[in-house]
Amino acid sequence: MVSLNCRKEYSIKKNGPVTLKWYEKNISTEIEINQTSFKTEIDFMGNSRLMILSIVLTLILQIHLVNTLHSQGLDSLVVCSLHFAEQQLIATVAEFGETLLYPDKTGYSGNWETRSPGSWVTGWFPGCLWYMYEWTGQDIWKIWAEKWTEGLENSQYKTNSHDVGFIIFCSFGNGFRLTNKGGYREIILQAAHSLST
Repeated sequence: MVSLNCRKEYSIKKNGPVTLKWYEKNISTEIEINQTSFKTEIDFMGNSRLMILSIVLTLILQIHLVNTLHSQGLDSLVVCSLHFAEQQLIATVAEFGETLLYPDKTGYSGNWETRSPGSWVTGWFPGCLWYMYEWTGQDIWKIWAEKWTEGLENSQYKTNSHDVGFIIFCSFGNGFRLTNKGGYREIILQAAHSLST
């Protein structure tokens, strides 16, 4: 599983280069892509095995990005990113199986650190599943999104945290937006009432 716990920056200058930067653990990688060339800077602080892997992956990524940007434009890069996200979400759903665990972040071992329903980050995972359903239109994403969304139902009664918005609107909010399911609307309204008390 590729860590989703990294910081990424993208910048696009009009008539200039596309710059992609990401930072994870103790590695900083920057790729700048112009119309005819690209450059990379990688800063490693330890772990030579990880350094070799990162260099290889960076070179592959450079070639792919340059070819993609030149042949099909930035829209293609977005689609490639969505396909990558799709694969990561499928792997996460498979890993969690029948549980109602919610991913929080990847640990240094590369495994998910999880949360129980109701933690402030738990709405993001079903939110991602809803977004994937919106993008693909495939019913399996809706089934998965409903499962992890409905696992957060008790959060509608939380009165001790302003994070109810993260929990409810990413999950039930997107579910209601995409399905118009009346029960989701009632949960959203109850959460708003709970939040206002």
